[in-house]
Amino acid sequence: METAVPGNIRIKSIYKILFICFVAIGLYYPSIFSQFNSIDDVRLISYLEDTDSTLVQIFRPGLGHYYRPVIWLTFFFDKYVWGLEPSFMHLENVLIHLFNSVLIYLIANRITGVDEKRIELPLFAALLFAVHPINTEAVCWIDGRTDPLAAFFVLVAAYSLTLPGWRENKALLLIPAGSIFLGGLSKEVAFFFFPVAYLATFDWVHSKEYKFPSASELIRNCIPFSFFAVLYLYLRQAGLPAGDLSVSILLTHKTSYYQMFVTALKTFGFYVKKLFLPLPLNFAIVSYSDRYAWFCIAVIVLLCWFIWKKRGYYSALAGAFFLIIPAVLVAVRPMAWTPVAERYLYAPASLFTIALIGIIFQLFKTKNLERFLPLLLVAIIIISSIITVKRNLVWQDNYLLFSDTVAQSPDFARVRNELGIALALRGEKKEASRQFEQGKHLDKNYLLPIINLANIKFREGDNAEAIKILKKTYKEKKSADAQILKLLARVNERNLATATNNSECKKVALDLIDTYQYIYAMEKEPYVAYRVGQLLLLEGENSKAAHFFEVAYKGAPDGEFYKSAAKKLADKCRNK
Repeated sequence: METAVPGNIRIKSIYKILFICFVAIGLYYPSIFSQFNSIDDVRLISYLEDTDSTLVQIFRPGLGHYYRPVIWLTFFFDKYVWGLEPSFMHLENVLIHLFNSVLIYLIANRITGVDEKRIELPLFAALLFAVHPINTEAVCWIDGRTDPLAAFFVLVAAYSLTLPGWRENKALLLIPAGSIFLGGLSKEVAFFFFPVAYLATFDWVHSKEYKFPSASELIRNCIPFSFFAVLYLYLRQAGLPAGDLSVSILLTHKTSYYQMFVTALKTFGFYVKKLFLPLPLNFAIVSYSDRYAWFCIAVIVLLCWFIWKKRGYYSALAGAFFLIIPAVLVAVRPMAWTPVAERYLYAPASLFTIALIGIIFQLFKTKNLERFLPLLLVAIIIISSIITVKRNLVWQDNYLLFSDTVAQSPDFARVRNELGIALALRGEKKEASRQFEQGKHLDKNYLLPIINLANIKFREGDNAEAIKILKKTYKEKKSADAQILKLLARVNERNLATATNNSECKKVALDLIDTYQYIYAMEKEPYVAYRVGQLLLLEGENSKAAHFFEVAYKGAPDGEFYKSAAKKLADKCRNK
C-alpha cells in the first residue's frame, strides 16, 4: 500500500499534465493558421531567406543591437527544418507556451503544502498561466518568441531550485545558473532572474521550520550565479556600440530625472494592473495614465509588508515584479516601437500566477472559505479562456489585428501604416490610401506611410503623383532617405521606358543618374553602380561610365549576372 501511493500520485500528475497540454493547445491552435505579422515577422523572414549564418556567426557578439543567439538558433531551425512555413513557426511558439505551463505546474507542485495540493492549486496555477490573456501577444507573434523562450529557461531554473539535491551538492546550482544564462541569450529579461534565483536558494522551498542559511552557505550559493551573470554581461557588451542598451543610455537621455522617475513608477503600476486585469488588450499601447504611479507606490508598500510578514508565495510575487524591471527600463528610455507592450509580461506572469493562486488560498483559509476557492478559480479560468480565444482569432489576420489596434490607438502613425498594408493586400486600395494619408499627417517624420502611399499611386500608374508625394519628404536628394530615393528611381525607370521623345528621355535619365549616385553613396550596392554606368553610357559619358562599370565589377560577388558584363563595358568605354 505504501508503495502504491506514490505510483498513484504519479499517474494523477500525468493526467493533470496532459490536461494542461490539452488546454494550452486547445486555446492557441487558431494561431497555427495565422499570417506573418507585417511588423517584424516579414522583415525577419526576409533576413532568414537571404542569410546563411554558421553557428560561429550566430554566437559571435557585436553583430547587432541585441545579443540573442539562442533565439536565432530557433529561427534558423525554422529555416532549415520547416522551410520558414508560418504554421510550423506558430506551432513552435505554442509548444514553448505549453512547456512553460507544464513547468509552472511542476514548480507549484514542489512549493505548495498538502492543504494547497488537496484543492489542486498547482493545477490551477498552470491553467491560469496557460489561459492568461496577457500572454496572447507573445505566443501569437512569431517575432515575440523571445519572451516565451526566455521564460522557459527561467522556469527551468526555478524548477531545478525546488529540487533538494543542490543543498547537499552546490555544484548542482550550475544548472539553474546556466539555464538563466541561456535565457539571457534568448532575451535580456532573463538576466534579471539571477538575483531572484539566488534569493530562492534560501526562501522558496516549502518548510514549516525555516532556518536562515549561514554566511558561508550564502557565499557558496552565490558563486555559480555570479559566474554566469558576469559571463553574460561580458558577452552582452562585447563588440556592441558604446553604451548600447546599457545604464549609460539612461544617464544620457534628455528627459529630466524626475520625469524618468515618474515614468518608471507609472509604468510599473500599469504593468502590475495588467497582470491582474489585462483588458483592454492592445498591440500598440502608446499612452497610459500618470495615476498608475500612485498605484505603483501602493503596490510596493503592500508587497514589502507582505514579505516582512510571510515568505513563500510572497517571494514568488516579488520575483514576478522584479522581472518587470527590464520592461520599465524600456519605457524610461524608449528602445522599442511602443513604450510598453503586453508581451513583456509573459515571464513575470509565470511567477505571478503561482503567487496569486497561493495568496488567494491563504486569504480564503484565514476566513475558512477555502472550499469555495475552486469555484472562483474555475470561473476565472473560464472567463480568461474566452477572452484569450477571441484575442487569438483577432491575431489570425493582420487586417483584424490592425483594425483593432487603430481603434484603440488612432493617433499612432505606425499602426495606420500597417492597416494600410493589410487593406492594400485585400485589394482595398482606396481605403489603404486613406490610412497612409492619415499616417503621413500624424507623424511627418515616419516615412513608411509616405512610401506606401506613393507605391499605391505608382502601381495605379499615376507616376506624377507618386513623384510629387516622394519629393515632399526632402529639400535636397543628399538629405533624403534611401528608401525614398529607391522608390523615386523605380518610378523614373518606368518614366524612362515610356518616354515618347529624346528630350523627355534625356531629362529622366539625368535625374535617374543623380538619384542612383546618391543611393550608391549611401549603400555601396555594386548593381546600383552598374546601372549608373549604363545610363551614363546612354548619355555618351564614356569615361564616367567606365569608372562606374569598374566599381561594379570590383564590388560584385562572383556569379552575379552583371559582373562579367561590367568588366567588358568598362574596357569598351576606355577604348572609345
